[in-house]
Amino acid sequence: RRSHLAESVTRLVIAPACEPGVCGPAQNSHKSPWECEAGAELEALDVPVPPLEDTSFLLLLSKLSSLTSFTWASNRPPPASLCPALGTTAKALQSFTLDLTATQDRWDAPHLSLLPTTVTRLDLSQLSLEGVRSLATATAALPAIEHLRLSRTMFVDDQLLEALAEEGKLRTLSIVEMHGTKLTDKGLVSIFEGCDALDALELSEIGR
Repeated sequence: RRSHLAESVTRLVIAPACEPGVCGPAQNSHKSPWECEAGAELEALDVPVPPLEDTSFLLLLSKLSSLTSFTWASNRPPPASLCPALGTTAKALQSFTLDLTATQDRWDAPHLSLLPTTVTRLDLSQLSLEGVRSLATATAALPAIEHLRLSRTMFVDDQLLEALAEEGKLRTLSIVEMHGTKLTDKGLVSIFEGCDALDALELSEIGR
């Protein structure tokens, strides 16, 4: 039954454990740092008390073959093997979110190009310079990307936007909370000229 239950999970969220008094009733004061959605019957699934070790997390991930949405919202970067693991297991993944919260750490986005080619939505924050270069390289390997949101990533630059424009698939692009970026009109023009399907562009708090 647990195997069947794992296969029915379509959404996985990795988030900080709730503190007592924050999550509601006392019985909910010790939440797991991840949550799953697959219908009411999932309430029967036993989950570990946080923190969830990387090894345990990756083992869990290997069982979730029906995932269509994945979110990592934590104050620490995910395991380096996250993207290859998703690429191997979640063949129908459509949405990938990486949100580093309340931390100065940045994500190098290792092996981002190994995410499933079915991904249409990326939402990434706190990318390092290496992470931005990884994203630029991954654009060619992820041809289905239509929606991209980047936040708190000062290394976003014209080179990245030109790589995105070469693929020309974007329908929405959001670049927010980007104080200190080297992004210029050149990069934006490349998006306008290369992405014919673009129907929404959000720029907020960018530049120097």
